[in-house]
Amino acid sequence: MIKARATSKNGKTIILYNDVWSHILRHWDLHYCLNEIIDTIKNPDEIRRGRKEKLMAIKYHDSLKFYIVVVYNEKDTGGSVDTAYPIFGKPYLEQWELVCRYS
Repeated sequence: MIKARATSKNGKTIILYNDVWSHILRHWDLHYCLNEIIDTIKNPDEIRRGRKEKLMAIKYHDSLKFYIVVVYNEKDTGGSVDTAYPIFGKPYLEQWELVCRYS
């Protein structure tokens, strides 16, 4: 079942499925962050390329005091979220290829 949808910066519909949401909830910091996860897909600070050509939408959320990373795939017809997790320091992200910076 579908938990939520968001439109990526490339104009693709990215779907968050309930089973992936259950996996994301293992990160206690994200328990009440569905809106922030969707916002990260729609309005990321930057996008990086992860493993296996996955995209990583990254956004710092002032209200939370940490970054949210949403890993997703994007195809011609749309895509889906693989996972999301919080990070508390940006240096970890530098290992991934920068695709685009928005802020």
